[in-house]
Amino acid sequence: MRSQLDHNSNTTVILLHILVVRSTVASKDTQLLMKRLDAIINVLLETARPNGEEITVRDKVRILASIGLRPIEIARILGIGVTHVGVELHKLRKSKRTRSGKK
Repeated sequence: MRSQLDHNSNTTVILLHILVVRSTVASKDTQLLMKRLDAIINVLLETARPNGEEITVRDKVRILASIGLRPIEIARILGIGVTHVGVELHKLRKSKRTRSGKK
């Protein structure tokens, strides 16, 4: 259990570091670099297995949205449509409202 937590926290730190680098890069090679960083982020999300279970698309969207990425960026990283990301974000907001007692 301890090693699983260490792996997940290390993955989070790496993910945040990559996102900071990704957001500050500005050159003519930006598109190529962004594609590679997006692929790395996707691999990290695919290989992270809290409690031995695969992370759902909804949780991946939640993680990426929580660090400030826009739906179009999330869609590009995960290789899904922007509409799919929007639906997941809507379901997350709806779930949050339901849990807090608001309708």
